[in-house]
Amino acid sequence: MGKFSRKTILLLLLTLVLITVILRYPLIQHERFQTDSYFIHYLAKSIGDEGFMRWTFHPLSYFGYYPVSYPSGMPVVLAELSELTGLSVELSVLVADVMFAGLFALVVFCLSREFLGRSEYALLAAFFASVGPRFVDTTYWNGSARGLVVVLMILLVLLALRASSTRQNRLYVLAGLICFGCVSVHHMAVLIVLYGSGFVLAVIGLRYVRVMKGTRIRRLAIASFVGVCTLVALSVLTYFGMLADTISRAFGGQGFFSIESALLSTLLNMGLSYTHQIGFVLLLSIAGLFIVLRRPVSNVRALFPISVILVSVPAFGSSLYVSMLLAPFVAILGLMYVREALRNGRRKKLVLSIVGMLVVVSLVFPIWSSQRWNDFELSPGGTVVVRNQIFNDATYLRVNAYQRCAISNADAVMGQLQSFTDLYFPRSLFAQTANGDITASELQGNITPSRIGFPWKTYVWFDYQKEYETENIISGIMRHGWAFVNGSGATVIKASEPFSSHPKMFIVVDNNFPTQYATSYSMSSAIFLTELRNAQSSDGKNESLPSYMVYQSERITTYVLEMPTR
Repeated sequence: MGKFSRKTILLLLLTLVLITVILRYPLIQHERFQTDSYFIHYLAKSIGDEGFMRWTFHPLSYFGYYPVSYPSGMPVVLAELSELTGLSVELSVLVADVMFAGLFALVVFCLSREFLGRSEYALLAAFFASVGPRFVDTTYWNGSARGLVVVLMILLVLLALRASSTRQNRLYVLAGLICFGCVSVHHMAVLIVLYGSGFVLAVIGLRYVRVMKGTRIRRLAIASFVGVCTLVALSVLTYFGMLADTISRAFGGQGFFSIESALLSTLLNMGLSYTHQIGFVLLLSIAGLFIVLRRPVSNVRALFPISVILVSVPAFGSSLYVSMLLAPFVAILGLMYVREALRNGRRKKLVLSIVGMLVVVSLVFPIWSSQRWNDFELSPGGTVVVRNQIFNDATYLRVNAYQRCAISNADAVMGQLQSFTDLYFPRSLFAQTANGDITASELQGNITPSRIGFPWKTYVWFDYQKEYETENIISGIMRHGWAFVNGSGATVIKASEPFSSHPKMFIVVDNNFPTQYATSYSMSSAIFLTELRNAQSSDGKNESLPSYMVYQSERITTYVLEMPTR
């Protein structure tokens, strides 16, 4: 591959940034629906409305490690972007995603130069990592914090490598600030430990190889080192039970491959899934792995791409996160093979043809993948593409139901209307906090250290004893009907408590589930919805319900209901 001038490199880098922008051109009319995206949208809207984060009862609340809290970085970014630009939170999500995509391409380019040397190869590595289908999907009009934290974590690795090679203390300080930012954006920042472990493993491997004399012995040493590390990783998986709990659960069930050997099916499905999420450069990286094993190892960076992949094996079941964190290093390994093949001059035309074909396929692949996810049927129903009707519904409710309390039979409708109206849905703990129903004193008396096991302990430090109380009450109303809150006994009195200060409620029914209670994780029969339509209870007493229908559209039907007070 010929050497380009600096101006040419800058022009190609600008072209790459423009490609990342084009891949996020909105072919849909609204922010895509994913639970995380609309949840963060709601938090950003709350910051804009209130002027501060009402869920920050403790310093740990800023990082999401205190009950009724979430890492605050992404909601703050969206709220500030909305205030500075005058755009809605929805459009701010789109602008932020475009910014993250361009920044990711630039950071991966700089990181790739640390391993590949020449800018030409670094450009290709940055291209393949930037068009990875999973990262494109995560930053395609999606408010999830995963896109931002991936950018920050890769930037952290770049700064750490530069600091270790240049001995500039200010880079360590900057790396520390970036690490702080990662933790404040998303809990997956705990996976920074994979990069640190990969670096330590590469240092150990380099010292092990250096004591070996002779080229063949060193190659054998590298191969044996990789083999031992793989066995250790599998041992860790077995010891913590993660092989069964994460990898087998993620890839061992229904998948493209279903053969007699469960282990082989799991491995094949895992490989197919990671190829789908990272891109076809994953196949090229396998050849790069052999290049690293064959060449003399002179520094830590030569082993780091392999070592960071090895230490990530225990987390392979969480492909949604790991695929994006490993994509730059997979691309770097693939370009190591291309660089070596072009240096030797053997099969040069074949290698360039393969690279050219990969470039074309990699441009089409994320477009196809995003369209596939747009049409994908979510559980318990619907797609990630949000139809215009829900925004018409939101306009009506925003005007005629200002700050009213509401419950819904479907999490999807609740999440969307919560983001675009002023309705108060008490099923959400964050909505209860924003409404003042949960206070600091309420939390302090009902917090216990989390008993969840490793590795999930890294996500949850404390448990809030009343976390599911209101959610269970709403579920009881939906499934058991009016008698659940209008009968007699201690259970009924307790069920009425959350609504004692909100007796007049809106009941929003998703017309896709006219007789069902559809949460993000389950679906059950909802007697209460039939009672609402008939305006009377079904418990044998045939009492008239104090309710009436106020609005109906293609998507939702809305009732007003007066809850019993005690």
